[in-house]
Amino acid sequence: QLEVLFRKIMQEIERRLSTQGEQIRK
Repeated sequence: QLEVLFRKIMQEIERRLSTQGEQIRK
C-alpha cells in the first residue's frame, strides 16, 4: 500500500512541476 501511495505522490509532484514549468515558460 505504501508503494501505491508513493507512486501517486510522485505523479502529483510531476504534474505540479510540469504546470509550474508551463507557467514559467509563458
